[in-house]
Amino acid sequence: MILYREGLSSGYEIEMLSRMFFPGLTLAAEGEALPAAGEDWLRVSRTPQALSVSLCREGRLFSRREAPCSDPQEEELSLARMLYRCAVESGCEPLRWGILTGVRPVKLFHRMTADGLDDAAQAALMRERYLLDDGMIALAQEIRRSEQRINEQSRPDGFSLYVSIPFCPQRCSYCSFVSQEVARLKGLIPAYVEQLCEEIEEFGALAKELGLTLQTVYFGGGTPTTLDAAQLSALFGAIERSFDLSHLLEYTVEAGRPDTIDRERLLACKAAGVTRVSVNPQTMNDEVLRSVGRNHTAAQVEEAFSLVRSVGFDSVNMDLIAGLPGEGVEGFAQSLERVLALGPDNVTVHALTLKRASTLAQERALYERRGQVAAMVDLARERIRQAGLRPYYLYRQKNTIGSLDNTGYAAPGKEGLYNVFIMDETHTIFAAGAGGVTKLRAPGQGPIERIYNYKFPAEYLQRYATLKERKERVKQFYETYQPTEKFDYPGL
Repeated sequence: MILYREGLSSGYEIEMLSRMFFPGLTLAAEGEALPAAGEDWLRVSRTPQALSVSLCREGRLFSRREAPCSDPQEEELSLARMLYRCAVESGCEPLRWGILTGVRPVKLFHRMTADGLDDAAQAALMRERYLLDDGMIALAQEIRRSEQRINEQSRPDGFSLYVSIPFCPQRCSYCSFVSQEVARLKGLIPAYVEQLCEEIEEFGALAKELGLTLQTVYFGGGTPTTLDAAQLSALFGAIERSFDLSHLLEYTVEAGRPDTIDRERLLACKAAGVTRVSVNPQTMNDEVLRSVGRNHTAAQVEEAFSLVRSVGFDSVNMDLIAGLPGEGVEGFAQSLERVLALGPDNVTVHALTLKRASTLAQERALYERRGQVAAMVDLARERIRQAGLRPYYLYRQKNTIGSLDNTGYAAPGKEGLYNVFIMDETHTIFAAGAGGVTKLRAPGQGPIERIYNYKFPAEYLQRYATLKERKERVKQFYETYQPTEKFDYPGL
């Protein structure tokens, strides 16, 4: 499929929506003529008189829609709705999230609630304006209520700390995170831990100067437990020295890979006050685990989970991916049952995303499994609810099969607070380490500003002085922020 865009002030959202229907999409150059015959093409255009969308498939004009030009702020939405309807008329499966292309759809529901719209008015707006499926509307409203309860725990002066450990035993074929294999960079880790401790201490000094209160800590990666117990303890010690932990609500270490979990590491976490850990199998099928580059077995997942419980952790998350190559609906159901039999407090179900930097991104045929992946997600929603867990946060990613979502479920009172705070962009998050992105959020409905760390560990170490200069912006932000204007739902 070739996309032609003509006369658009901005074609980004149109491109993103087009790719949801046609993953192999290519972009025509501005002004390029339509092909004579034989090519599938999609043309989205704006002239002074009209908006139009035309779709040609298998050599014939399948669908064409036109509308008069209107308010410039409405034109992109109008074109997106026409594009959506043309695609569905041509035989494409409807998208559950309609024309929404953003990562955080639940934020729209928070904003509508803040503006006084009740559930019925929200549903009507999202159904008519954005073409959302009724099931997704109900799910988003349920999660919005859960997030609202969690967000009430965020203080006006509150913030979270993210600690990046960008190392893994091996790189999984579906992964695009900036993570490095430990075997290749083992000699770099001691210097990285030392520098990371320094950055944590600098954030602690900033928080004290600005009068901010630390509420959650999250160790992510990569795989944080690729560090040994002594290295983890060094980081825990830097946090304890640098911050007042008396108001801490949650302390998470994303242990993740069961082949990195042992009693010594877990005891170090427990001694530091960690309250929540993850044991993430992604699948409980040994053959599929090997095929995606995870050198552990399902039995090791069960052993690691048992060890975590024996050390005394009573809040444990497990992740599954719906749509991994080699696992159909029946196999996914078996993985899900083995996970639920362990009794995790959180389960997060990710629809497979073919991220551009991942190995699997080249396997375009995986996009043809949309129906299967949707069936896995639906099965998980029903079965996890039956196990007593409820959806509490949700986000989406580009290039996800079927334009589906990632949803976290939790037992009552066991929700991952940091997950909500970062997805809802509730308050400031200081991010330490390679690949970290600090998000500055003013209290209330204030603006959001990002400060980026260097992505790769070696660059992070070599150019750390530049990062220290960037942090000067943190103080300036808190001295100068202004409240934002009322949101009017203009985008996708």
